[in-house]
Amino acid sequence: MATEIMTSAEFNKTVKNAARFAVGVDCGLNTGIAVYDCAASILHSVHTTDFFGAEEFLSKFLKDELSIFVEIPPQFIYARNAFQTGAVRDKHAISIGGNRREALLLAESLRRSGYHVREVPPIRAAKWTQAEFERQLKTTMKTNQHVRDSARLAYIYAGKVV
Repeated sequence: MATEIMTSAEFNKTVKNAARFAVGVDCGLNTGIAVYDCAASILHSVHTTDFFGAEEFLSKFLKDELSIFVEIPPQFIYARNAFQTGAVRDKHAISIGGNRREALLLAESLRRSGYHVREVPPIRAAKWTQAEFERQLKTTMKTNQHVRDSARLAYIYAGKVV
């Protein structure tokens, strides 16, 4: 009995995420959501909302079709001898702490609602400009920074198992 050897393309299809869509979520005052179609390798849709509107937007899809990747900012380390002083440093610490907590709460809320959710760290690279977004995703959608961040998450994590 001969053993069949898979081509790399066949292998990639077998390890692809079972979910059709990879969803990137960038939490904050303005929460960016991007839905990337893994099967077609295109950006399906983008949306900017608040904390409470995220699940409402995602409810338009079947839960089993989505793999959601929520960006969780790192914990802010308070460096009292850092270059920032006073209100600037404190405002930065409060902002990061708030975004982190909101991201953790949204991830858990979506998980409890039955979605497949994975918490991921921020991507350690320069943020995409509008031109870079259009070049990488081959689209002319006009976006804001929150949507571009979420689209980058969805694009990079497309095909990853949750």
